[in-house]
Amino acid sequence: MMELAWQSALKFHVFLMALGPVLFCVNLAFLWLVKNHASLNKKLYLMMPMVFMWGAMAFFSGVFLWAMQHFNFSWKVGLMGLVLGVVCGGEVWRVRKLKIARTKESLMLAYITWCKGLYGLNLLLCLALFL
Repeated sequence: MMELAWQSALKFHVFLMALGPVLFCVNLAFLWLVKNHASLNKKLYLMMPMVFMWGAMAFFSGVFLWAMQHFNFSWKVGLMGLVLGVVCGGEVWRVRKLKIARTKESLMLAYITWCKGLYGLNLLLCLALFL
């Protein structure tokens, strides 16, 4: 019975984590395809709560799985925590940079380039966890 609960919880966690790369691909598509800065900001602000909800689901389902293992620490748990910290920290940093970047065209172009790198890094980190 306990094994069935573990397998179900693990499948749920993997399914939720598989949504992360989809979110980052959508954000990268917006950054490459949308040319108007105002509409780009609206689209990124639309996706921002989804990224944070994904991070919250990753955290809580991960802690639930970790509790089922009696909080035995492993390198996998540490790596997943590090990736989650990078993703959520990068998203907070992105929002802070946007507040400044909105004021000038040159800052906005630098912000878009930085966001492409951030979402590319997030995508690579999330995909690396599946290997």
